[in-house]
Amino acid sequence: MRMYINTPVRMNNQKVLIIFVPGFMETAHTPLFVRTAQMISKQEGFTTVRLDGPSFYENVGGLKEASIDAQVQHIIDAVSHFRRESDRVVLVGHSMGAFVSLLADTAHPERIILWDPSLHPREIFASTLRNASQAVSSTLIKELSLLPDIESAAADTTCPVGIISAEQGAAHIVAPYMRHLPILLGQVTIPGADHNFSTQQHTSALVHETLQFIKKPSPYEDGLAH
Repeated sequence: MRMYINTPVRMNNQKVLIIFVPGFMETAHTPLFVRTAQMISKQEGFTTVRLDGPSFYENVGGLKEASIDAQVQHIIDAVSHFRRESDRVVLVGHSMGAFVSLLADTAHPERIILWDPSLHPREIFASTLRNASQAVSSTLIKELSLLPDIESAAADTTCPVGIISAEQGAAHIVAPYMRHLPILLGQVTIPGADHNFSTQQHTSALVHETLQFIKKPSPYEDGLAH
């Protein structure tokens, strides 16, 4: 696993560290993560970490080494590592990375923010597995049948979760997440945004809403306002 860290020039009094979890066929260098990591570090003085590696999708082969179980373990390892030097560690997962982030709840991040969470990985990979030209790791194929459904993954999540949907993205499939999360900080939809929050306006709105969820008090703490 590789980690790309943005350390702000001006540190916030609260040592909040944000770990970005890529979605299907995304990498640490996907523009969405690069832009938002830079914006958050500059605006708030929070340290950001973008995860990458063969278990995600950074290798040229795409899916030859992909493993959701390995992704979850990498996230758990990252949370455990950075908790030593941070007051709070927050996971931010995009698309399928949102579902994977919920599975890493056992690492006890301070909270999780879901960016336009996707369909279940089995549904996402269904067409890929039918495509003979795309090599998929045998490990991943075995894992897919063993994954919990969205409802179960959400219900087993113990930390507070906020959801930011894209109106032109996957907003129409967010209900299974919302209905079953024990501690839902809230759900907002960014009008006109596509799945990747591609425009500057939508990226700025995404960063704003993400920071609002990070600072929002949960039922068992006083809040993160600085």
